[in-house]
Amino acid sequence: MRRLTGLLCLTLSLGACQSPIPTDTDTPSAAAPWIQWGESNPTWIEPITPYRVAQNVYFVGTKGLGSYLITTPDGHYLLDGGLPQNAPMIVQSITELGFAIQDVKVLLNSHAHFDHSGGLAELKRLSGARLVAMEGDRSALEQGVYLGSEDNLSFSAPPVEVDEVIAHGDVLSLGGVALTAVHMPGHSRGCTSWTMPVRYHNKTLSLMFFCSASVAANSLEPEQYPGIVEDYRLTFARARAMQPDIVVSGHPDYYFDQLARMRRSKFEGADAFVDTTLLGKALLSAERHFTTRLANEQNFSDQMEAFAFAHVVPSSNTDYLFYLHGKIIEDQGLAAVSPMLGEYQYVSILQTLAAHGFDVISRARPQGADVEIEANRIAEQVRTLMRQGVPASRITIAGASKGAFIAARVSSLLDDSTVNIVLLAGCSADAMAIAEQHAITLSGRVLAVYDVADRWAGSCAPLVQSSTRVSEFQELRVQDGTGHGLIYTPSPSWVEPLVSFVRRPPIVR
Repeated sequence: MRRLTGLLCLTLSLGACQSPIPTDTDTPSAAAPWIQWGESNPTWIEPITPYRVAQNVYFVGTKGLGSYLITTPDGHYLLDGGLPQNAPMIVQSITELGFAIQDVKVLLNSHAHFDHSGGLAELKRLSGARLVAMEGDRSALEQGVYLGSEDNLSFSAPPVEVDEVIAHGDVLSLGGVALTAVHMPGHSRGCTSWTMPVRYHNKTLSLMFFCSASVAANSLEPEQYPGIVEDYRLTFARARAMQPDIVVSGHPDYYFDQLARMRRSKFEGADAFVDTTLLGKALLSAERHFTTRLANEQNFSDQMEAFAFAHVVPSSNTDYLFYLHGKIIEDQGLAAVSPMLGEYQYVSILQTLAAHGFDVISRARPQGADVEIEANRIAEQVRTLMRQGVPASRITIAGASKGAFIAARVSSLLDDSTVNIVLLAGCSADAMAIAEQHAITLSGRVLAVYDVADRWAGSCAPLVQSSTRVSEFQELRVQDGTGHGLIYTPSPSWVEPLVSFVRRPPIVR
């Protein structure tokens, strides 16, 4: 069976274009879906010269993903393994510092997300170390999944066995060096910050390896896992009571000015990292974002309930429209905003389409949603309507950007020449190549709309030309100057052509 895995370079979330990685299940990319994360986040796999943070603490990660070696006379601790493909780089950095991976005795993990836990299995194999983790993350580590998104292949990591389970406040001791576990749940259920004392200038300073307090890929409404909202609140309260002298993180390129401090440390030593205000500032920002995100998701979640497929009442006299959103909603949730393209007005788009008389069906996909899984789910919902007497000609599948690619796949699965397919800013060169690779062909009446200023989308004509079941094709090149932002709002430039195309009688050839 062919499967198309999650990241398509069809819409922007934070200004960076993600590489498309649809693959057959027996290819290396499908067997190792984390490869795509390095391709779409180059700093995550960019080598960097290892450096000392303070006393016996060394950075051995990549430019964008932190891993830390804490040395002792009786062996070493190693915190976080980055992506699976980062393991060799971590070993090389340890070697460059004059240490050996075989001397690592204890593996630690800040949290069980693939970009921090991914390399642990290989590092454990190479070192023979025991893995210590918080109970809340044990299942995710041992199953190689992202809690709450277990079916999301693109979020998976190599499973790794946990040898010792710890709880909040537990202290590990190795070679006279003690690390204290601080449970800060939310970002993951077992998210763990570690603290330790370090000596500097004849003083004892407190150093924290901060887990995270960002919402990131988590859903707050509905909850990514039961209790996640209260977990975040616990973390904010717990962390506010702490004021470490030095704080470092798993994402050094955008937390705590860590890369800049690293460059300064060449001249200033540990002084470059000492700043007791850093954690408080980060928490203030994270808590504000959490509060805003929670309010927005709760509000939008209530509004989205009206568009759930469960509420559909099949009727042969009703026009049904499945709306498949762009990828930014996967990345940021219902209240998504691109710094380049603005707010993705998801609920407003649905309400506008409903105001035109459609029974609109839509749901927010999880981050990294698998194209094949989504397409099969929607195709089965369409077939359900058809089995209950709804003519295919009264069913429209409209997709924007990544959603358009999913819509194209739904069209291929349905293989019906009368269903309406609307592709909004969905035919990039990458998408065309992927469609050809996976033998995706369109069926039905097809409308394609894109802005001439769109840097990422173009004509769908090549896909239509290779499809034999397209009964009608119309393509509209909009000149709004909004580029890919065309799909972010219920613009009349695409809404009115969609309504007109679906409502007029089919052209008989």
